[in-house]
This record gives sequence, C-alpha cells and structure tokens, in this order.
Amino acid sequence: MLAQLLRLNPYKATGPDDLSPRVLKELAHSICAPLTALYQKSLDTATVPSDWKKARVSPIYKKGDKYLPSNYRPISLTCIASKLLEHIVTSNLNNFLETSGTLTPCQHGFRSCRSCESQLIELTSHISSLMDKGEEVDACFLDFSKAFDKVDHKKLVQKLRNIGVSQQIVTWVEDFLRNRTQAVVVDGHSSSPCQATSGVPQGSVVGPILIHIYINNLPNAVKSKVRLFADHTVIYYTVNNKQQLQHDLKHWRSWKRLGGWSSSLSNVNILDSAGKGQMP
Repeated sequence: MLAQLLRLNPYKATGPDDLSPRVLKELAHSICAPLTALYQKSLDTATVPSDWKKARVSPIYKKGDKYLPSNYRPISLTCIASKLLEHIVTSNLNNFLETSGTLTPCQHGFRSCRSCESQLIELTSHISSLMDKGEEVDACFLDFSKAFDKVDHKKLVQKLRNIGVSQQIVTWVEDFLRNRTQAVVVDGHSSSPCQATSGVPQGSVVGPILIHIYINNLPNAVKSKVRLFADHTVIYYTVNNKQQLQHDLKHWRSWKRLGGWSSSLSNVNILDSAGKGQMP
C-alpha cells in the first residue's frame, strides 16, 4: 500500500471528494496503516463506501461536430482512494485469470506483455501465412457502441461466478457497481447527479478487467478467427467459405441478445485481401 501511495501522480485530477493525490502522496507514511485497515474492512464486508461510488464525468472530445454530445467520450473521475483499492482487486483478478488460463488468448487489451502491436503482429502474420498458401481472407472490423456504458450488471456478476471468482470478490464487485451516481462537469459547472444503472465507470481501474470478463466467451460463439483488443474486434475467415463469416456475424447478434452484450455493433467494415471494402 505504501508503494502505491508513493507512486501516485500528484498532477492527476481529483475526484468528487476533492482529495488531491498530492496530499495522499505527501502523507503516505502517516495514512498507510489506517487506509490499509479501511481497505481490508471493505473487502471483508464486501461493501464500498457510498462516497466512492460518486463520479464526475468529464466529456473528452473524440471527433466530428463539437456541438454533438455523441462525439465526446465520458471519462469518470472517481476518488483516488477508491482507485487504490481497485488496483488491489484488479491485481488479484488478473492473477486469477492468467494463472487459471480463463482469459481467452484472443484478448490483447490491457494485458501484461500484450498490446495493440502484439495483436497486429499476430493478425498480419496469420493472414500472410494464409495468403502464402493461396487463400484469400475476408476481415470484419467491429466496434461495440458505448461498450463501457452498457454492461448489464446482473449478467456480469453471473459471469464472474461462472468462471470461479471467489464469492467475496463477486459480492464486492456487485456492491461497487450498485447505486453509483454521476454528474457531468464542464468548465467548473456541474449537472445534477443521476444514477448509473448499467455499465462500468470508464476511467476506473477495475473497469477494463470487468469488460474482459464480460466478453471473454465471445470467440467461442463463432467458428471464424477472432482477435480482441478490449472491446475492439477483428473477425476473419477464408474466402472459400464466405457464408461462414456472415453466419458468425448474425450469431454474434444472438449472443449479444441472449446474455452476451447489451450494446450494439457499430462501425462495421469488411475488407477482403485485395483491400476492397464491402458492407455485410
């Protein structure tokens, strides 16, 4: 815990409690013991303080018309103390997933020793080997719309149980997601807080690993080859079986409705090995 406090970036934004990371870092040696006791109590009772469930949503511009709210990514600024505890939970979840081999090898997002580059190398290497054998390949690039915002809490909790996560952590995650509130802050002005009934906070520490668990069984739903980087997906198949790729895309829609994803697919682009695009 002391090491985490000392590693805090003093220039990071504060959360709803207005407790600066600079203060936590400067007082690291004094607050380490009581903060550790507080975290242990939270884990033992599987409860999260209500103040740590509040978020300031900062809209980050992506692209397009700046006057359209849909062109902004909502980043949740939460309490720094909560993020430190999330680091502990995330580290334990990661260790469990990696040592048990639960996490699909198709996933390269937010994983140790994996990245966009490693996924791109594997993708291009595999497609090149297929083309060297004289085969053509169709590839479909998918982006889940508002992925972090539309995670179904009940389905996520059930998936945590299904893969063997301890009941203590499952209950803690369930409480972490329950009764969360958020308010949009722009130029120092805040909206009225509203309750977040679905999704995981985008900008939280534990959010990415929960997304991984939520879509972990996605590659098993299709016969085509799948490559994942967080919620961004590439699915591809050889041209000699074009119907299989189309069938898998339809099957994913059923997977989404019946317990996989509550979001929709957006920005769907199919490219053949000649570089020509087509829509499904």
